[in-house]
Amino acid sequence: MIEGKIASFSEETRVLLLQGPSSLFFKELGIALRARGASVTRLGFCPGDRLYWSRRAGRFIRCAVAKDAFCKWIEQFLSTERPTDIVMLGDGRFYHRETLAVAKRLPVRPRFHIIEHGLIRPGWILVEPNGMGSASIIPRTFRPSEQHEAPIAPAMVPSTFLRYAALDVAYHTAGMMFGRCYNRHYVRHSIDPPHREYAGWVRKLLLRPRSLLGSTRDLRRIEDADGRPVFLFPLQLESDFQIRDHGGGLNLREHLDRVLRSFARQAPKDALLIVKRHPLDSGLTPWQQIISSACLSLGIEDRVIYLERGVLQRLLDVSQGVITINSSVGLQAILRGIPCLTLGSAVFDLPGLTSPGSIDRFWRKRTPPDPVIASRFHDFVLARYHVPGAFNGSGLRIGAATLAERICA
Repeated sequence: MIEGKIASFSEETRVLLLQGPSSLFFKELGIALRARGASVTRLGFCPGDRLYWSRRAGRFIRCAVAKDAFCKWIEQFLSTERPTDIVMLGDGRFYHRETLAVAKRLPVRPRFHIIEHGLIRPGWILVEPNGMGSASIIPRTFRPSEQHEAPIAPAMVPSTFLRYAALDVAYHTAGMMFGRCYNRHYVRHSIDPPHREYAGWVRKLLLRPRSLLGSTRDLRRIEDADGRPVFLFPLQLESDFQIRDHGGGLNLREHLDRVLRSFARQAPKDALLIVKRHPLDSGLTPWQQIISSACLSLGIEDRVIYLERGVLQRLLDVSQGVITINSSVGLQAILRGIPCLTLGSAVFDLPGLTSPGSIDRFWRKRTPPDPVIASRFHDFVLARYHVPGAFNGSGLRIGAATLAERICA
């Protein structure tokens, strides 16, 4: 069903917003766009979308059609509304994936602004014009011979985890309370329902003292490695579309198993492998037990360290190599001159940046990144595909304003 008035086409820029972060970012973006003369329409699919919206930000339209009818619905909607620009958080959600597929077939194709947390962090928002991961145009447009002047992000106060969590809980609680009557056809993008994820977070909080103690002990062991080669494998989120859509056909557990088996076969016998949990992992997956069991069967239990906590920069300081599926941690390693191997589709998996060859080869023979190419890639992606800002904290309004400027330019 469609609720709302038909858009006026008197304004040159007509922006359609789909789903965004579970924060006030899209509301601020709508306000910033309207201040620059654009007309703004927001499609809402669940109560959380409506909760974080305001009339000042533009028109709100509730979409509550069945999954198998959405493709036809959005095709008619786009043909009638004719947006010049479409903004969405990532391209993996059902509604985003279908909208992109339909919009790319239109006679007059709108501009896409697919946003995500920046490849360079903190203080930056990634803005892709075509798609994420294997659909990104970044690898095709980067020229190592070209130089770019990277913009400088203004000072920002990062959001606290408490504020981030409160906004996320409010967004999903609205869905749990009113979702059935608001849109009984809603297609949730996460793997686990919100109440199960929150239960994992509560358990994680209760176990925090034990986690701190274990991580402190293991960090001392890593820092006292006495010249032993140290490798880092940062876990990503199982629900991340970078894994689900661009992980090379394997899920996170399968990638982990592949890394551990290769390490057992090919890594030097004195090498250490650090497996670090993602800071936003809800704790539902028993990584400690999975890794301990696998290492015991492979005979490498004394050579693999699982960290639930730890400052990433300290871990990179002691690492001789980083293996990642496609996490931005890999790019951080590259910019620090650390050899990096990717297992999935990563926009920074380019000659001169990542180490070529197989995972078996990487343990003993790896190629460091070219510092000139790495520096130019850093400046290139910031200048062309990022805007200063954040989805929360003091960077929220900065990000909304700079993204609005880019859209309306």
